Amino acid sequence: MFLTLPVTIYEAALGGKVPVPTIDGSVNLSIPAGSNTGRKLRLKGRGINGGDQTVELKVVMPPKVDSELTEFMEKWSKDHQYDPRSELKAGV
Repeated sequence: MFLTLPVTIYEAALGGKVPVPTIDGSVNLSIPAGSNTGRKLRLKGRGINGGDQTVELKVVMPPKVDSELTEFMEKWSKDHQYDPRSELKAGV
């Protein structure tokens, strides 16, 4: 069984427990701090016929990015530069 789970940017950055629906009801899943979209987590025994359920994280921005978040990100990014596309090769 597979589920794409939307998580907030703060849940992805800080980690925490979030409720996840399963065929037997909701369970709390621990999100590791520093998680990215596409990270896959396993809920052992929570899938069909006692199998595992795979949960893929999808980081979702808030519906409205306000000035406070914009200012924080501008300041933070000045001291924390990184290139998430560094492993991509030109022409691929």
